[in-house]
Amino acid sequence: MRWLAVLALWLALVTHPLLDAFTVYGTRLALPFSDEPVGLGSIFIIDPLFTLPLLIGSASVVATRGSTWGRRANVLGLLLAGAYLAWGVAAQQHQRRVAQASLAAQGIAAEKLLVTPTAFNSLLWRFVAMSGGHYHEGFHSLLDSEAHIGFDAFARGSELSAGVLGNEGVQRIAAFSKGFYRLQQIGPQVVISDLRMGQEPTYTFSFVVAQSDGRSLSPTVPRQVGTRPDLGRALPWLWRRMWGEPVPPPR
Repeated sequence: MRWLAVLALWLALVTHPLLDAFTVYGTRLALPFSDEPVGLGSIFIIDPLFTLPLLIGSASVVATRGSTWGRRANVLGLLLAGAYLAWGVAAQQHQRRVAQASLAAQGIAAEKLLVTPTAFNSLLWRFVAMSGGHYHEGFHSLLDSEAHIGFDAFARGSELSAGVLGNEGVQRIAAFSKGFYRLQQIGPQVVISDLRMGQEPTYTFSFVVAQSDGRSLSPTVPRQVGTRPDLGRALPWLWRRMWGEPVPPPR
């Protein structure tokens, strides 16, 4: 039946590795020639404005048993989802220019700059600039009244690098994060965090990588200890900040 063919086409599209290239983690498009992941970071890994048009379109095809109306709804859903991906790329480039101007105005020389949307939307964007022994985090909404980003500085933990970067697990995490990571000593434990998923002070992908005896560090097998934000504080802040209200992030 034709509606099954259309549904199969939709499933092939939404699971195609090319779509992963728009997220911050990306996908290895150049395999087998290169295992370097390609990730634009122009869409959050879960965004209802991208997913809903596809779900509604495919549901229309199934509900109407492949009728002309259902197929048109499905095509419209695909077009809307594609347009949203294009919108994300354009918004990201605009926000990158805002971030670069703000960093220059504050005298911050960024070695690397991450520009990615916050959870579930493409209005509020998060920025991480790696500079010397610090990383700088800031937020800017497309609805903000001013094209300016205030950055907060945090230590990268560079003084811990010599004791742990020889560990293969740490090297893999550092490479996977494309350099957007921090090292932090919490009690006797040294923790590495991927700065791309989460925001200060909580990160999803954090791993214990070494133990300290007070004099030296002993590398260990990486063990995940990532945390998630307090949704009771994070979601109300996200909603207000997304619409351009200048409220400070929950730290």
